[in-house]
Amino acid sequence: MTARSIRSLPESAGQNILEIAVEGLTDFFVDIVGEQGRKYIPFIASYFFYILFLNFLGLIPGFQSPTADLNTTLSFSIIAVVMVNLIAIREVGMGSYLKHFLGDIWWLYWLMFPLHVMGEFAKVVSLAVRLYGNMFAKETLIVVLMGFSLVGLGGPYVPFQLPILLFGAFVGFLQAMIFALLVSIYLGQFLEGHDHEEGHH
Repeated sequence: MTARSIRSLPESAGQNILEIAVEGLTDFFVDIVGEQGRKYIPFIASYFFYILFLNFLGLIPGFQSPTADLNTTLSFSIIAVVMVNLIAIREVGMGSYLKHFLGDIWWLYWLMFPLHVMGEFAKVVSLAVRLYGNMFAKETLIVVLMGFSLVGLGGPYVPFQLPILLFGAFVGFLQAMIFALLVSIYLGQFLEGHDHEEGHH
């Protein structure tokens, strides 16, 4: 009903901008995961918007970004990597999924399998530490810079604090995008090989 009511209203500039942004974001991620992964774009985009929201919370006085806590980013990373593997099994089948871990050279199966398994664990650590490290550093830097501006000027002074907040917003947006981008790349690595196999058939 809501979608119908939106379509029935005259298109505003804000609605046009929102639609362009959503379509651009969708096309961006589809280019990475391929057409087979298009239906999973909401999963990837939900990470982007949720992490973006949490990152921006730290810009509100008295709040801290939950993503500046390693426990939060680690839970996000575990869920993301597990879901990517479950989606891969569903889309390419267990045979092709295991083949991805074993590699193409049969006599190196014993070596490639544990390496690829460790690679999946490394993805979890990489996602969690990257997001946590950058957001914690951003939070610390903002607090320090805000403190300098207050002490140096004897009180709040918006023109000096505005660039600091804009910097925080940029870092928050960038880290949310990087997290979603990496998740889409991980998924695309599974689906891309399967697409090539189907193309040969």
